[in-house]
Amino acid sequence: MKYFRIIEDGLDFKTLDLELFDFIEDFPDHVTVPERASFDQNNLSLKGFWKTPNTTLIESYDTVDGQVPDITIWSYRCLLLSPKAHRFLQDLLSPAGEFLPVRIEGSTWYLFNPQVFYPDESLSVERFEEGVFEGFLKELSFAEVEDFTAPLFKTSPNNNSYLYCDERLRDAVSSFGLAGIQFTTELVESWE
Repeated sequence: MKYFRIIEDGLDFKTLDLELFDFIEDFPDHVTVPERASFDQNNLSLKGFWKTPNTTLIESYDTVDGQVPDITIWSYRCLLLSPKAHRFLQDLLSPAGEFLPVRIEGSTWYLFNPQVFYPDESLSVERFEEGVFEGFLKELSFAEVEDFTAPLFKTSPNNNSYLYCDERLRDAVSSFGLAGIQFTTELVESWE
């Protein structure tokens, strides 16, 4: 199986106007503030207390008249799916996480909060050992796991900083003509 890192498709697309502070008080009391602030890294489910926010899309990076994406990355390692993207990708993505509704200008969009990790024992990781990038990931590769079927997933060695997927998601996004994300075989950022 070939895997890809999901990245934004340039800076021309609008982004979701929703911040953690908009719903941080909604978490159950037993979840600490640091756990809330890193819900994506802690792999917390939000579905049990999620209250559908009313929000909008805003320009990103000083772009004027940005395009409305079909699918994009939200700040907290979640995907934002338009109603069209949700309709096309819901069945594929459902086993890998949870859909959280968001009202945007009268339509229901969805945040997809991934809940699946690639098994740590099947990852090969190399880090920078010295210099300004010491500790950062230098290389990451996936060993084949026969029964791993998630189309979208996170990895723990990089603190869930990226979303990864297999060819099924890449091909579905392409075949349905969904705009807003790209797929790269460079599994970590290039720091050099």
